[in-house]
Amino acid sequence: MKGGGSLPTEMAETIAPTAEILPLYMREMQRVLAAGAAAGADQFVAVAALMVPFGEIWVVNNITAQVSNVGAATSVWLQPAYVRKGPQSNVFVPATSPVQVPVNGDGLQGWPFGFMDLVMYPGDQPGCVFSNGVYGVNITPTITVDYYRLEI
Repeated sequence: MKGGGSLPTEMAETIAPTAEILPLYMREMQRVLAAGAAAGADQFVAVAALMVPFGEIWVVNNITAQVSNVGAATSVWLQPAYVRKGPQSNVFVPATSPVQVPVNGDGLQGWPFGFMDLVMYPGDQPGCVFSNGVYGVNITPTITVDYYRLEI
C-alpha cells in the first residue's frame, strides 16, 4: 500500500498534540437562560421562555434543574430533561438517577453533555421531570440551560 496514493509515503518525524478550538470561536454565541414554572404533580415541566425559537439551533452544553425550600409536606425526585418536538413529542432524561429533594430542602442536578453536545432544534424545550412526589404545595423549579445560539 505504501506509495499507492491512499496513504502518505512518509510520516512526520514528530507527532504534535492538537486542541479543539471551536469553543473559542463560538464564545461570542454562548448564552445562559434560566426560567421557572410551577408544578404540583409528577410530570415533565418546561417553560415557554426556554423553547428554541424558529430560525435558531441551540448546541447545549448543560441543562440544570434546581428547586429551593420546597416547603412542608412536600418531597420530590428531580431530574433535568428535554422534549424533542415532532410528530410524537418525546421526553428524554439522562441515564443518571434522579436526585431526591427532601421536605423543606433544596435540590440541584445538572446534565452536562461534554464532547457530545446536545443539538436542539426549533420547538424543542429543556425542562425537568418530577417523580415520586408528595405535593403539599406547588413548587417552582428553575431550569438553566447553557448553550450556543446558531442562526439558521
